[in-house]
Amino acid sequence: MPLSAVWGAELEWRHDSKGLYTYTVPDGLTKPAARVVPTGPVITESKGRTAPARTYQDLLKNKHDEALFDYYFTSRITYVELDGDSEHLGNAAIYSGLSIAPNDEYLLTSRIERPYSYAVPYYRFPETTEVWDTDGDLVYSVVEQPLADNLPIAFDAVVQGRRSVQWRNDADATLVWAEAADQGDPAVAAEIRDRVFQLPAPFKGKPVQLAELSKRFGRLLAADAEHILIWERWWADRDEKLWLVDASGKPSQTLVWERSWEDRYNDPGQPFTVTEDGRTLLHLDEGAMLLSGNGASAEGDRPFIDRYDLTTKQAERLWRSEAPYYEAPRDLIDAEALTFLTQREGVDDPADFFVRDIDDNELQALTDTPHPMPHTLGITRELITYEREDGLAMSAELYLPAGYNAETDGPLPTIVWAYPREYKSAAAAG
Repeated sequence: MPLSAVWGAELEWRHDSKGLYTYTVPDGLTKPAARVVPTGPVITESKGRTAPARTYQDLLKNKHDEALFDYYFTSRITYVELDGDSEHLGNAAIYSGLSIAPNDEYLLTSRIERPYSYAVPYYRFPETTEVWDTDGDLVYSVVEQPLADNLPIAFDAVVQGRRSVQWRNDADATLVWAEAADQGDPAVAAEIRDRVFQLPAPFKGKPVQLAELSKRFGRLLAADAEHILIWERWWADRDEKLWLVDASGKPSQTLVWERSWEDRYNDPGQPFTVTEDGRTLLHLDEGAMLLSGNGASAEGDRPFIDRYDLTTKQAERLWRSEAPYYEAPRDLIDAEALTFLTQREGVDDPADFFVRDIDDNELQALTDTPHPMPHTLGITRELITYEREDGLAMSAELYLPAGYNAETDGPLPTIVWAYPREYKSAAAAG
C-alpha cells in the first residue's frame, strides 16, 4: 500500500491513538505519456471581466500538464489500524486537506476540483470541503469554492464565502471558519473585514458568529468554551490583534493586545499548549497563559518565558536566556512544575537539549552532542550596531577568524552578505 506523499507526510492520528488516516496511491493509475504533437490547441477563455493577476512560476500549461497533475496528486483517504489492517474511505480524488474531529467521530476533508487554470496556482483551483463520518459517508457539505482566478492582487485579498475551515481544538466536533465581510477585497472600505463562525455537530443548526474582525482572520486556539483566542492580521499596516472570545453563552470578544507584528523588540510571544485526551489545548492557569518569544533586544535575541494574565493584561517575566548561552524554550513539559524542554548552545558549544525547571532554577542535560565542525572553534561572532546616512539605526553580525587581533593583524578581506527586507516603519527595521 504505497503512501501518497506529494503534499508531504500526511498522517492524521486519532486522538485515542488507535489508528491513523493518510493518503495512499490508488490502484490502476497510469502515467500519461508525453506527446510530441499536441492533441489540440491550448485554449484560454476570457469572461469579459477585470481579473488582475500576479506573475507565478510553474503553472499548468496544457492538457498534458493537467493529466500529470491528476496522475501525481490523485489519492485515496485510507484508515490504518495499529495491526496494519487498512480501509479505504470515499473515492479517489485530489485531496488537499484532511483532519479528524477531536472526538474522532468525523473527518474534515478537502479536494481540488476541475476546471483547472493556466493562470493561477493549484491553491486557487476549485475546492470542495466536506465532513464525513468514519465510514467515509458524507455528513455535511461545508463549502464549494469556485476557481479563484479574479482575486485582487493585494496581499489581504481572500476568496468570498467560507474559508480557513477547521475543527475547534477544544470541542468534540465543532467547525470553525472565517467569511469575508468586504467581498474579500482590501480596496473596499469596511469597518468589519472578516467574521468568524462556528457550527457544532450534527451540523444542522444555524452557524453562530464568534467574532467580528477589522482585519483578516489568522488563527484560533482554545482552552475551553470560555477562553478562545483569535488572531487577526493586516498586511498593509503590519497590524495584529489578539481577541479573547467567550463562547460559553452568547459569544463576546475582548481585545487582549494590538501591536505591529514587525516589532520584534516588543513581541509578547506565543502561548504554550498542553495535550489532554489527545487534544492540543491552550494552557491556562487561573486565567493566565504561558508565553515564549525570541526576546529581541540590543544584546541580541534573549528568548523568554512569561506568565500573561488575560484579565489584567499584565505579563510577569519567569525566565530569560542569559549570556554566554543562547537557550530557547521548545515545549512545555509540566505546567504545574514549570518544567520546559529547551535547546541551548554557546559560541563553542553545539546545540543540546535540556530540561529546565524554572521554579527550582535547575537545568538537566538530555543530550551531549560532539562539535560537528571542530575546525571552526575559536571563530568569534559579535553584534555590531551602526547608523545609516539617513539616521536609521542598523545592526549586523560580524564573524572573525580564530585568534584574530585587530592591532597586530590589521584589516582583513570582508565578505558582506545582506538581504533586503521590507518594513513598514523605521522603528521596526532597527
